[in-house]
Amino acid sequence: MGNPNPSSAYGVDFKVDNQSRATNGKTMADFIAQTFGLPLPPPFLSLKKSESIQFGANYASSGCGILPEIKQYTFGNCMVLDEQVELFKSSVKNLRNTDGLSKSLIFINMGQNDLDLNKKLQYNASLDMGQYLAKPLSKRLEMLYDLGGTQVLSEQCPSTWM
Repeated sequence: MGNPNPSSAYGVDFKVDNQSRATNGKTMADFIAQTFGLPLPPPFLSLKKSESIQFGANYASSGCGILPEIKQYTFGNCMVLDEQVELFKSSVKNLRNTDGLSKSLIFINMGQNDLDLNKKLQYNASLDMGQYLAKPLSKRLEMLYDLGGTQVLSEQCPSTWM
């Protein structure tokens, strides 16, 4: 979703063309791109309709998670994983050439907010949240695969998932 507070200091120390960021520094996606010598992925929602995602885009949304119900407990307006997958789906439909999609890396860094919120609200203390989150995450990964995203890197998966 980008910077939830455009008047904040996000982007002051790490200058990029687009200030639609929810961090003052580089994201994990930025570090991955930099490691492979790629341009930094622009926030998808900041792209103009005429701009292509041919070289990547960042669909991240600060503060959200895997489960749709987390949205009602987060600060600001965030996009849960379902909404991010739908944006990716619409992007793929608009690509002129999808040949490189299977070689692209899809990086997912989420799940911690779902775990933290469950613990904070004591929503269901007896529930193994790792197991509970695995099924909806797996379903979304299958959706990404069906759209052509065959290479996925998932980071920050809590140890309870293993």
